[in-house]
Amino acid sequence: MASVSRSRHFRGLIVFLFGGTALLVVWLAVSLLFEVVTGHGSSAGNILRIGISIFLFAVSAILSIVAILNWRSSHPSEENKTS
Repeated sequence: MASVSRSRHFRGLIVFLFGGTALLVVWLAVSLLFEVVTGHGSSAGNILRIGISIFLFAVSAILSIVAILNWRSSHPSEENKTS
């Protein structure tokens, strides 16, 4: 009997959570950049928002990579499938 952490459904849930979190983080980064473009706030605040947005885009990329790696490991390759 396989453990829960190795089941395809659990790994699918992990992929869904990482992917959803990545989309949420991208949405937050885009909304921060939108605030910079609309011109509300001071120059220092806009620079801080741009820095936070770049950081959030990097976090989103990392989350997406983790989701893709988990997704690939949850589906067996053609060579490992049993008939």
